[in-house]
Amino acid sequence: VGTILVMGVRDSHNSSLQEACRRYLRRRGVSTGFAVLVNRHIHSKDTLGIRGKLDQEQKAVEALPKSMQTDLYELVRSPVLQWMPIFAKIATASQVTVRVLCSNAVAPGVFLSREIVFGPAEECTMVRFIESGDLKYRLTVLDRDPANGEHHADHHDKHHDGHHEWLKPTNSNETSRHSRNTNNTMNPLSPVGPGDVVSEAALWTEWPHCGFLTALSDGISLELDVAKFAEVLAHSS
Repeated sequence: VGTILVMGVRDSHNSSLQEACRRYLRRRGVSTGFAVLVNRHIHSKDTLGIRGKLDQEQKAVEALPKSMQTDLYELVRSPVLQWMPIFAKIATASQVTVRVLCSNAVAPGVFLSREIVFGPAEECTMVRFIESGDLKYRLTVLDRDPANGEHHADHHDKHHDGHHEWLKPTNSNETSRHSRNTNNTMNPLSPVGPGDVVSEAALWTEWPHCGFLTALSDGISLELDVAKFAEVLAHSS
């Protein structure tokens, strides 16, 4: 009971601090980029919640023999990666490659309620596979210049559209999670949740985020480092 009470006080304090900082930054016209950094710093102080539990689990896994760790990572992470068809194809061609990816290129991630996971124009370095929790994505980049290797809002190819910050898993007909209105235009505010893959385009090209991804609840994601992904594939060829 004492532990629960302390956690409740800490959570309440963290929320109050975040609100105070948000008001302070808004009142003084601080830039969005710096506000995002402040928001992330406050959330990083939550060590008794979901992040602390995940850290404990990770330490438990790291206590296992290396070969057993590798087996466990493959068993747990490979099915999640295969939400995207490319990983199912890689597994068919070389299970060893998938095994190395699961151990060397993938790590668990945590997002906390009201945390801004990323903002527009930030360099995307990872693909996120959402395992639990709810988020919302708000598109802010509405028009991008094809001459600079970017794309306009009316371009709907699922791999290259600047709006396609994430995709629905391909076992759901490979359709984009972005909802469309009756005029067949993109809805700039959309839900993201378990089973969704965020920023898939970063696997194929340099990708700046096109909007805000904000957590509505605590949750867990599996994060694939795109640079390590490329390195593992280069060594497996």
